[in-house]
Amino acid sequence: MLESFIGKSMYDLDTPSLIIDIGIAKKNIKMMADYFKDRPCQVRPHTKTHKLPYIAHLQIEAGAMGVTCARLSEAQIFMQHGIKDILLANQVVGKAKLQRLVGISQMGDITICLDSLGNAKEISEIAGQAEQKINVLVEVDVGLNRCGLEPGKAVLDFTKEILSLPNLNFRGLIGYEGSVSIDDDSEKLAKVK
Repeated sequence: MLESFIGKSMYDLDTPSLIIDIGIAKKNIKMMADYFKDRPCQVRPHTKTHKLPYIAHLQIEAGAMGVTCARLSEAQIFMQHGIKDILLANQVVGKAKLQRLVGISQMGDITICLDSLGNAKEISEIAGQAEQKINVLVEVDVGLNRCGLEPGKAVLDFTKEILSLPNLNFRGLIGYEGSVSIDDDSEKLAKVK
């Protein structure tokens, strides 16, 4: 059924329909990859815009180290479609979801965010039962007051606790800077160079 819509005019499609100009998408992917090619950091695009494993594969082929997903269910779909390096940019809580996380971690390299010791201990325990290790980033609140630990001693103490848990691989710190906004394009360009 899907094939009957491919190549049709967008005016002949039923709504809602996703329409992508793949040439423009590939050009944008290449532009981003080229921008980071000679820089000391790597690209890990968030899939919340496209939610398509096909596009994620194009991003990885162009040089992205992996992708970022918002939800465990999205990470599972991307893993099932061959994307093997995923950052889950949220905490995973609840026994059922943690068991699912451990199952997904057997398909590839998934990294999650942590800001609760109780959650960390539960993840370590469930991962240990499956003889798995889960990659974790300690989330730091960098000013949005949405999630994460206060910078400083709280992060240091929490990280020490994480390092003592046997089934977690500490991968570093993460913070979401969504509150940082620069409207002036010339100022923005100067700050990111």
